[in-house]
Amino acid sequence: MAELPGRFDPEMAPGLNAVIQFELSPEDEGGPYIVTIRDNSCVIEPGLHQSPSMTLKMTARDYVDLATGKISHQLAFMTGRLRVNGDLSLATRLRDLL
Repeated sequence: MAELPGRFDPEMAPGLNAVIQFELSPEDEGGPYIVTIRDNSCVIEPGLHQSPSMTLKMTARDYVDLATGKISHQLAFMTGRLRVNGDLSLATRLRDLL
């Protein structure tokens, strides 16, 4: 998760204000993280947000596979390895944002 802000492309997020909750399991390998996109910046912090725009749930291993391109977001979603709650339009933009 630490590299996520460095992969953020502000050109793909003009005017976007969103809070993305990542819930990576098991907690000793991942845990919950809050990603806040606001004012063309991306900030990550550990913890749970009370009302995120979107929540992504997956294993820590699946997160690594997504981040390194081993699996696509679409494949992970269709096979149940990635669960999405909340703003689905934001989920479709995620690949371009991060």
